[in-house]
Amino acid sequence: MLRDVAEQIWLEQESSSANLKLAQLATTDGLTRLANRRSLDAFLRERTPSSGFSVLLIDIDHFKGFNDALSHQAGDSCLKQIAEVIGSATKDTGGLSARYGGEEFAVVLPGVNEARAVRVADA
Repeated sequence: MLRDVAEQIWLEQESSSANLKLAQLATTDGLTRLANRRSLDAFLRERTPSSGFSVLLIDIDHFKGFNDALSHQAGDSCLKQIAEVIGSATKDTGGLSARYGGEEFAVVLPGVNEARAVRVADA
């Protein structure tokens, strides 16, 4: 009986761990490891206009040409590096950095005024 209980506990822990990984996969962009569009939409739904927030939209100009000329692997590597910079610049802001689309990123900064948002964007 002790073995059955220990096995049941182990199975519950494995199930919980698998559910946590699945939730993370469902909310994270597989390439950049930033939040995905689904996470961004959920994050925005939780915000109220009265609480105030700033949004940075970042679009990588001429990315298609870069991707076509240098290969999709080079493009993926570029996107990963850009995501790392965006994540680093926004990690202490309490905001959310997300991959919005192919070469588009969004950063939501709750409670951050325009002047501070500009500093984050410059970083």
